[in-house]
Amino acid sequence: MSSDDVDEKRKLKEDYDNSGKEMELDINEAMDGSTCGWGTLLYTIGTFFFCALEGAEIVLLTIIGPILRCEWNLSSAALSGLQTSTIITMLITPLVTSTFGDRFGRKRISLIAAVGVITAGTLCGFVQSYWQFIVLRLITGVFVGLGTGPTVALSGEVTPTKFRALGFSGLSLPWGIGASVTGGIAYLILHDYGWRGLVICTSLAFSPCIVFLAVIRESARFQYYRGNVNEAETTIKKIYKMNGKGDVVLKLKKHLSTFALCDTPSY
Repeated sequence: MSSDDVDEKRKLKEDYDNSGKEMELDINEAMDGSTCGWGTLLYTIGTFFFCALEGAEIVLLTIIGPILRCEWNLSSAALSGLQTSTIITMLITPLVTSTFGDRFGRKRISLIAAVGVITAGTLCGFVQSYWQFIVLRLITGVFVGLGTGPTVALSGEVTPTKFRALGFSGLSLPWGIGASVTGGIAYLILHDYGWRGLVICTSLAFSPCIVFLAVIRESARFQYYRGNVNEAETTIKKIYKMNGKGDVVLKLKKHLSTFALCDTPSY
């Protein structure tokens, strides 16, 4: 970073500290001008639950796989297909849907994905055959892949730059927690309620993900690049207020500047 960049950021910080003075900022300056607080946490918790749900759905198959093999008299090849069904569509889907968050709304796609994963995962507990189970697991993987990018983008954009690397590096943590929770649920549920009860309880255990994604506002960057500058301003101001910086008065620039390619939605 050049000395000019450092001076510019220092000046920006000084401007933020002058309460009551309206500042005209571009979307990147506005998003980076906040700090970590309850607003950042609210967006991050939704991502945390979704990532934990991903880990739980993957580990779930390794737990119930041997049980289903005995119950449905599966061959080794059929068992392998069952255990990899979710992973296959989870890996393929982002190749097709990677721009959906920027085209249709990061919050909207994340919420659809969360509802889809939990619904399909819960329905797996009511299937009557191997192929019904496989179809629902493939659908589960589609929704997991659909929501992975937008949920991470939602939490990443509200995290100030100096904390962003730390936040992204910690995204593997929810996977481990989700897997551990699934193991704990299996210990408590499997003996008395069987694999169906385990499948249903595991999906419902992470349903708070839907609540957190439902209560947050749409991505400020999505609103801004779609031309809804006033809505983007409102979103940023609410995040500032929840982060303890409600006294800052800002206004987003009406005309777009040149931004990094990764910040520009694809249409």
